[in-house]
Amino acid sequence: MAADAANISGLSDSLLKGINSKWKRTIMTDQVIDCGDALSIADVGDVYAKLLTPLAENKSVKIDCSQIERIDAAGIQMLYAFSKEAAAHGHPLNWEQPSEAFVRSARLLGLAELMNIDNNSD
Repeated sequence: MAADAANISGLSDSLLKGINSKWKRTIMTDQVIDCGDALSIADVGDVYAKLLTPLAENKSVKIDCSQIERIDAAGIQMLYAFSKEAAAHGHPLNWEQPSEAFVRSARLLGLAELMNIDNNSD
């Protein structure tokens, strides 16, 4: 009887650890990164570092491009490179309300479809 109680206790501890682990992963899945109102070659290093942090922590990333008014080719290319990096790590990349300027620039460079901007925005 004591052995059965110990087995049940061990089983429930194991289940609770699994539930807690899954619950923590669920809560911490999306990290929102705000790109601000401009993204240029001067900003790409800092923004890329911010983007890589949640990826290293096994979190999915949501990129907030809603305020972008100006973005140069280096900014778009960096976001494209990150979208490939996130996909390689099995993390979905979501775009949060991409601004018209951001979408227009991505289309102009032929990257909107590759970055899944049109089909993957909130």
